[in-house]
Amino acid sequence: MKKTFWLISFILFFGSITFCQEKNPLIDSKEVISNSFKKYKEGKYKEAIELYKQVPESDTNYSKLLSGLILAYYSDSNYVMSQKLAELGLKRFPSNAPEWNNQLANSLDDAGKKEDALIVYDKILKSCPYNYVVWYDKGVTYYRLKKYKEATDCFSKALLINPYYAIAHYFLGKVEMEQGNLVNAMMAFMGNLLVNPSNSNNLRVIQNLNSIAEVNKEIVDFTKKYKPNPANDFDAIQEIITSKVALEKGYKLKIKLEDIITRQVQVLMEKVEFNANDKGFIMQFYVPLLQKVLKDDLFEPFIFYMFSDLKIDKVQSYNKHNKKDLDKLKSVAIDYFNE
Repeated sequence: MKKTFWLISFILFFGSITFCQEKNPLIDSKEVISNSFKKYKEGKYKEAIELYKQVPESDTNYSKLLSGLILAYYSDSNYVMSQKLAELGLKRFPSNAPEWNNQLANSLDDAGKKEDALIVYDKILKSCPYNYVVWYDKGVTYYRLKKYKEATDCFSKALLINPYYAIAHYFLGKVEMEQGNLVNAMMAFMGNLLVNPSNSNNLRVIQNLNSIAEVNKEIVDFTKKYKPNPANDFDAIQEIITSKVALEKGYKLKIKLEDIITRQVQVLMEKVEFNANDKGFIMQFYVPLLQKVLKDDLFEPFIFYMFSDLKIDKVQSYNKHNKKDLDKLKSVAIDYFNE
């Protein structure tokens, strides 16, 4: 989960790097990095590592190659080596300190040294306060420590900087769900699917939404932790969701897609009201958009767009024949998130 920032940086480098082969006539670093990255993408991390190690430290592109080597070690769960090499990067190439520190913090976290990782994340954010990936990474560390309030704060900051960062919506939903805050969780999961219905966690999101909608045993256990709060005050809607009144035959759906998620999402959107005095992040961030979707009669495209990556005939047929409505929904969401 945490290697996103490195991988993006590495791919950008791979597409733009220039190589000075004259310095190392026996080693074609371009070929090495190409072959190494192919092995990495195939999940053959040990083979990628051996290829990377062919390039000497004297190579003019060694700092970039070092990033790839750290990523390979990290992906191979060798956190000791990824940490050691990140520290080497800090010493040899201090101008790239934010990158090395991010790699170092991620390695420390996955090695179980979470408090040390948090110190490094704070060091990065002191100089790069708008790095939403680092806010997200820090949030994951807090989540693993079960420090949910701190995790929520980090994911919220990541989303304020980049509302389109789908995985931050996903983890925010997990944090809220595990505290029994079902309404909060549903809105965060809906945000995940809205910004990218085909994101890498979409099936997990749909599975979680389904669990909440049917109020299964796991969700019942989570709700035992639920505590009404003046911030993000959705207590009445929480009761409606857990009562499963929307699953009864007498509850009329607005669209022709019979599904328990659709039913619970519809009742949530019908009942939720924006309260400007409620400064909770979920209230301020998600509710105005959901209300606009309902007000602009976009509930149908909203549901079908969220499910658009699923191989369901009715969903695929709707999306094929209602592109104008889908485009209108996307425009509303983009305008809102950009603002």
